[in-house]
Amino acid sequence: VDTFTPVEYVNNLLNNENKKVLKVSCGEKHILILTTDGNLYSFGNNEYGQLGIGDKKPVSINFVDDNVSDIATGDYHSGYIK
Repeated sequence: VDTFTPVEYVNNLLNNENKKVLKVSCGEKHILILTTDGNLYSFGNNEYGQLGIGDKKPVSINFVDDNVSDIATGDYHSGYIK
């Protein structure tokens, strides 16, 4: 498990010339980040499985999918459109 905070992670994405943040969506205790190349990143609390990683362990950062066009979060859920 990575130990970046959300702010450190967003800063790392912005400082990487190959990654530009297109959209950020915040749930109650988790965040999704969509980059301009269609990659989706999730991190935060995963108590209800809202990070989409197949279990309920809390994680800091997790690559979820690629070729994503839009994202949305609610308090305890997340969604994306390919």
